[in-house]
Amino acid sequence: MLDKSGEFCIYRRKDDRHIFVFRQKEIAYVLHTLSRTDIKGFDVTAEEVVLFRVGSHKPFLAGFYEVNASAKDVSTCVQRMLAFEAQELITKEQERLAKARQEYERRLAEIAQYEAQKHLAEQKEKLAAEARARLVEQALREKEEARIQAIKAIVHGRRITELVHFTRIENLHRILKYGILPVNEMRLKEIQHLHNDHERHDKRLYTVSLSVSFPNYKMFYKYQQSGGSYAVLVIDTSVLWENECLFCRTNAASSTIRSKDDNELRSAESFKNMFGGDEIRQSNQIRHCDPTDPQAEILVVGKVDFEKIQKIVFSDSQHLNNFLEQTNLLETCEATLNSLYFKPRYDYDRIGGTHFG
Repeated sequence: MLDKSGEFCIYRRKDDRHIFVFRQKEIAYVLHTLSRTDIKGFDVTAEEVVLFRVGSHKPFLAGFYEVNASAKDVSTCVQRMLAFEAQELITKEQERLAKARQEYERRLAEIAQYEAQKHLAEQKEKLAAEARARLVEQALREKEEARIQAIKAIVHGRRITELVHFTRIENLHRILKYGILPVNEMRLKEIQHLHNDHERHDKRLYTVSLSVSFPNYKMFYKYQQSGGSYAVLVIDTSVLWENECLFCRTNAASSTIRSKDDNELRSAESFKNMFGGDEIRQSNQIRHCDPTDPQAEILVVGKVDFEKIQKIVFSDSQHLNNFLEQTNLLETCEATLNSLYFKPRYDYDRIGGTHFG
């Protein structure tokens, strides 16, 4: 017979004094099993709930009772069976969740390990890159320091004491304010300036042209003949290593110099070459501090600060006095008179047609 829910069967075997409770949907399997089972062989009491498993079959038998067991006992048996099955489902779900959590934690651990290894690899690569960058930077610093020391050695060895730059007197008040600026910067700042060379065939408008020890008299003479009054600025030699300089052994507008890049021209070797040609130097009796070619130039990249100007030289006392009346010079700079800067270099009559390019 069935219980009130219709889900459980209550069965009593004819030759036995016990009743059995099991799920109705498994009646055929249970009856077949009971027909082959000696129930008395189990050590059970009327109060116990006995669950049988046959092979891999689900639990199906809730228990058995004496024939005179009350309906309440059978109901309790059914409730226990339901509770057991519910607990089993809960246990299985917990096991599934535990397994899923273990798998989740395993995957998290794998991901964490991968991320840690990736981070470690990235850190190693970053440290390696930084180390390489430091080595490159150190090598560049050492190379630059060697370049500077070589330039200083040439300056001191040749007893070079000054650099020079000539300009129109009208430009002096702007130079006192801004320093000596390259053409492109003056254009950018819209600073009015009287230029000597309007063509600038050297095409390096980002530089300021200086000469070593004495002005480029060939260019200077041409500009003076064109009219206007000029002054010569005497500049400290520290510009050669404190500023970025390009060393041109002849006129910067020549094809020889225009064909070279800035990196080549900034080398100490290029500076040294400005004093090359021992035979020419000896025959023309060129001073140790003067370049071989009187048109040799130093192109300073960017501006030359006014603080680097040691003297402002005038060719006559009238221009000197007018300037002093209108200007308050810094203590680091003096205005003086020296007409020699406005004349040809001492060796001009010996150079003749000598070609230096």
